[in-house]
Amino acid sequence: PLLLQKCQAIDSSKILDRHEETLLGFGAMTLAGLIADSGLNAGDPLHNQILQWIIESTKSPNINVAGHSVYALGGLGRESSAARERLCEIANSDLRGDEHKDVSLRAVALRLVRRIDPALAATFVDAPAFD
Repeated sequence: PLLLQKCQAIDSSKILDRHEETLLGFGAMTLAGLIADSGLNAGDPLHNQILQWIIESTKSPNINVAGHSVYALGGLGRESSAARERLCEIANSDLRGDEHKDVSLRAVALRLVRRIDPALAATFVDAPAFD
């Protein structure tokens, strides 16, 4: 709970220093790993808070925080329909202005969907992530 609290206390809509960026990015991955290892429990308020914070962090204006958060969702996607849905939304999204066209959030999201559910990933053959 303390790691989530510290991550939530940082305003990711502003320009982050390298310490804040690191805490948020690796915080997302660590929190996802912790609840994935223990088994995501939809009835646990802490698990739900963590999942919702990670989903929101994928929208961060900081590309590194968003990227780490997308990757964190990949660790939860087998157990969480909300995580899978957000990955699918990202796979269908437009490129952000700060992304590299070949290593985009949408391409990473599609690779994660492929790892979680190959049949679902196959439905994205015409998605922007394939551009």
